Amino acid sequence: MDEQADIDERITARFIEQMEKASAAGWQKPWITTGQNTLQPVNAATRREYRGVNVLMRWVAAEITGYQDGRWASFKQWQQIGAQVRRGEKGTPVVFYKELPRRGGSGADGPISGQFEGAAAEATQSGTDLLAKTSYVFNAAQVEGDTPPQRPEPPGLAVRLESAERCVAATGAVIVHGGDRAFYRPAEDRIQLPPREQFRSSEGYYATALHELTHWSGHRSRLDRDLTGRFGTAAYAAEELVAEIGAAFLCVKAGVTAEPWEDHAPYLKSWIAVLKADNQAIFTAASQAQKAADYLVGLQMP
Repeated sequence: MDEQADIDERITARFIEQMEKASAAGWQKPWITTGQNTLQPVNAATRREYRGVNVLMRWVAAEITGYQDGRWASFKQWQQIGAQVRRGEKGTPVVFYKELPRRGGSGADGPISGQFEGAAAEATQSGTDLLAKTSYVFNAAQVEGDTPPQRPEPPGLAVRLESAERCVAATGAVIVHGGDRAFYRPAEDRIQLPPREQFRSSEGYYATALHELTHWSGHRSRLDRDLTGRFGTAAYAAEELVAEIGAAFLCVKAGVTAEPWEDHAPYLKSWIAVLKADNQAIFTAASQAQKAADYLVGLQMP
């Protein structure tokens, strides 16, 4: 097995394991820390936010271990800022991409097309391929000698809901309220949501709206994802996975808690099937979800 395939298999196996545990528990999103706002993972040395699949891997690790700190860094980076990883601590993989000269001509179909995140995708347009590599990082809870920065007091619920409302309103999407189902209809380019009062909380309303807006971002006039899959197909499950992850990214940005969806146990099983059939699926879904989140957040910019 080559290094690329090994990376795909090991990371996909971790997500499958977490999804199967979530499925056995009834329903729990495997990347959302239960009972609290999920932290945006950042590199403790560079202060840069992790993106795409690397966010999901930090969330899964935090869920397993109960880490309450969103800061991560490599062994050497912790040393550089005056801390030391405790003996016996195990790192969590982080995926990064190395540019290589393209073999066999140019074009956008490199050997790992679809897996890259953010600006890294541009490399395929400039005569280079991207090769995935892994390194390991450690959470702040795994080190000694760290002086955590003082955290600002988190904003109140009203401020967080206002942030979510700005994100929704800035899209200009057609949102119709009524009925008892939430969905996006590409043919009409509109979102249907139940009335706000039917949701258990305002946060639940915005989490659902952000899920459907992630679908909305995939319209052919926007990010042009494949939205043609019917319920029960792999394409449908893949797009639902993109929307679920995209909504999670957006909820963290807005500071709202993404609540479990009681009817999503079948979706979880379908996602497990997708990941088992394709080791690259979680990379692609996370990359597309990050692009969708970036697009929707960007609509708030003047």
